[in-house]
Amino acid sequence: MNDISKNEIKKKELIKLIKRQTDYNEEEILEKLKFWNYNYLNVIKEYLNPNFLKKKEEKHKSLNQLMMGEIRNFCERGKKIYDFKKKMQVKTKKITSKNEKIY
Repeated sequence: MNDISKNEIKKKELIKLIKRQTDYNEEEILEKLKFWNYNYLNVIKEYLNPNFLKKKEEKHKSLNQLMMGEIRNFCERGKKIYDFKKKMQVKTKKITSKNEKIY
């Protein structure tokens, strides 16, 4: 096989792959492939979400919102630690009470 036939085979396989994933016809697929420099993933991503290259806009929070968020996170971490310690105390009490009954 020479390079031309390999490239043609690759192109045909790309077209089949994109056809299975989208509802584009062959002309549209070839057009999109040329536009995306034969990157089939970008063709499929564009089909699924035409704005896939646009980055999501970050929401800027005020200083007060940032502070309240940190306080909330701090309190939640403290609550998790407290709950874990309580659970461990209950388990140790059960284990020690079982051991006392055995002896």
